[in-house]
Amino acid sequence: MRLYVDLSCFNRPFDDQGQERIRLETEAVFVVLTRIMEGKDTLLWSWVMSFENDKHPNPDRRDEIAVWEARAERSVSLSNKLEEHARQISELGISGLDAVHLASAEEGGRSRRPVDLRRCFGASVPAPHFGFTGAQSRGIL
Repeated sequence: MRLYVDLSCFNRPFDDQGQERIRLETEAVFVVLTRIMEGKDTLLWSWVMSFENDKHPNPDRRDEIAVWEARAERSVSLSNKLEEHARQISELGISGLDAVHLASAEEGGRSRRPVDLRRCFGASVPAPHFGFTGAQSRGIL
């Protein structure tokens, strides 16, 4: 499957793992990222993901997340067609960058809707190493 993984998923391993919901969401993210690294699924990236990640206030997190762009099968660039599609989506009530993300996922030919942490619950597997050094220092990885 070609997956468009929201940037919040890439950021979840850096969050405080003391809350059960955060820990479960992190485990779910690891399941998705493992499938991508094993070649069972492929990653779709977009210019808006890079745009948002470039604005991340923590340079270590920003750099670690940026590595995933190189692992992507495809990256969706900004185009007039994409802008128009995002505008149409926003007219349906989906705001701002969310509309651009959805348009990017659709433009990129994702196999499933964008991965949303709420749909990933229930995963419980050992967390492999993905290069999240910040998360490692907190004993997450």
